[in-house]
Amino acid sequence: MQNPPARRFYGALFDVLGMPIGGEEESYFWVDELVVSAIDSAAAQGRPTGRHHLAFQAADRTMVEVFHRPGPVATATIAGQASAPITPVITPPS
Repeated sequence: MQNPPARRFYGALFDVLGMPIGGEEESYFWVDELVVSAIDSAAAQGRPTGRHHLAFQAADRTMVEVFHRPGPVATATIAGQASAPITPVITPPS
């Protein structure tokens, strides 16, 4: 994948959720129905997709707590941008 920061971020996120990376090529990777591609991939057509809100479901409260601990998910940045840490929000099923 040509965008290793995004791959590291989503890899850490999906590790916590117990979801394996489905596959990857030089310019994209996928997990279940989510596909993340580099801006220079043919699929991106040279344009970023913009901001998105993604929701994930945890199996239990313990998974939520692990997700919120400081670590790879909490400190990752997308596209190597020097930005504030991403604060993921995930809630257990009711």
